[in-house]
Amino acid sequence: MRHIRSIAVIALATGLMWNCGGERVTQSEVGTEEQVAHPLSKLAVAHHKAQAVVMVTLHSDGAPVSGATVEFSRSIAGQAPDYQWSGTTDDKGQTLVEIASGNGYYQARASQDGSVIGTWSSIPINAGYKVILYLPIGGKAQVKGSYSLEPAKQITAKDVVDKKTLKAFVEAAKEYAKSYPFPEDIEAEFRQEEGRWKHESIYLVLGNSDGVILFHAANPALEGQNLIDLEDPNGVKYTQELIDASAAGGGFVEYYFDNPAIDENGDGELVGDPIGSPKISYAIPITDPETGMEFTLLSGFYPVTARAVVDKEALKAFVGSAKEYAQSFPFSEDIAEEFRQEGGRWKHESIYLAVLNSDGVIVFHAANADLEGQNLFNSEDPNGVKYVQELIAASAAGGGFVAYYFDNPAIDENGDGELVGDPIGSPKISYAIPITDSQTGMEFTLLSGFYPQVQDG
Repeated sequence: MRHIRSIAVIALATGLMWNCGGERVTQSEVGTEEQVAHPLSKLAVAHHKAQAVVMVTLHSDGAPVSGATVEFSRSIAGQAPDYQWSGTTDDKGQTLVEIASGNGYYQARASQDGSVIGTWSSIPINAGYKVILYLPIGGKAQVKGSYSLEPAKQITAKDVVDKKTLKAFVEAAKEYAKSYPFPEDIEAEFRQEEGRWKHESIYLVLGNSDGVILFHAANPALEGQNLIDLEDPNGVKYTQELIDASAAGGGFVEYYFDNPAIDENGDGELVGDPIGSPKISYAIPITDPETGMEFTLLSGFYPVTARAVVDKEALKAFVGSAKEYAQSFPFSEDIAEEFRQEGGRWKHESIYLAVLNSDGVIVFHAANADLEGQNLFNSEDPNGVKYVQELIAASAAGGGFVAYYFDNPAIDENGDGELVGDPIGSPKISYAIPITDSQTGMEFTLLSGFYPQVQDG
């Protein structure tokens, strides 16, 4: 129990301001003087070669102390301080000190004109981090922040899953290319499958203000073609809208476009379906520095739809997208109508959305409105799985999958010639997450499911 309490204290302390002086670090921010007597090595990044960088601000009664030498030494029990790392403060009282050592506690001292003007001990410093450290003369040291020195992860085509990541991806491509025309090496990178800039249906396109494709990472044969008058099955002239979004400084355009990963009209062919799938593209301007002409740089992704739910990963993304789209429950009339639309984004054959309350009452069912108002809390499959209760529990835990047997209307499961109502059922996997009533704070269970033996072939 004592060991567990020590771990909890350490974990809390790393997220708070550390006050250091000639004594162990204390957690004064949370109203306790319980001392933390162990270094933070277990909480640090394992990075043996990394240096810690300490940004020191030295001050006296709030005034910066310039021209002082600030030195650091590793605190090792039984050994005299060995001040190996130092820096001199500028007119703002600041200096940057690099420390090539491991994780633990350190001592610091400040000297000016050959005299020591301040000392501090028990300063926690972890390798691989930049530490923002305030050293007040006559007071306790304060760690104001700690930031990883690891470089930020570069966004790639594989990371594009929503509007936020799409926008970041296109903006990163512009920053990387700087301008248009692209150099040959950048063009080659943009076309490289499974490189940073191209992954399956995520790729970059560039066009001029007339709608002519100047660069197409996935299909160079389109380069030189004028696509200004293209429109989707709903009449959206997406090329024109993308050019307009770019001219306005950047923006999203939603439309339907052929998804080569989905047989959208069921003819057995994956490419060329006129129906298309929902697609979201983001367009921004990019300039020719010599002529000042602006071009449109863009990319797009296919948000997960009911038709695309073929495995657990897609199912989870589908339910999450539905929650993000609806925001809360009860659904507005237009959203409820969209969720019920067969062949739309949210409903395809046996893939649909449903909502339960905590008592097991169906409050929304996109496939069968007649079920709404029925209490299915005690429903169970042929193996005794009380799947409604398990779905509610999975939702209450923040989200989860439930596997059970359920009647699949596409299969004659007991061979009686009828497709609906077979008590045997087929394996089904559902995913449930909580969705909140923004007015009452009540939580409901939003869910969908798929039949893996059919969907996965």
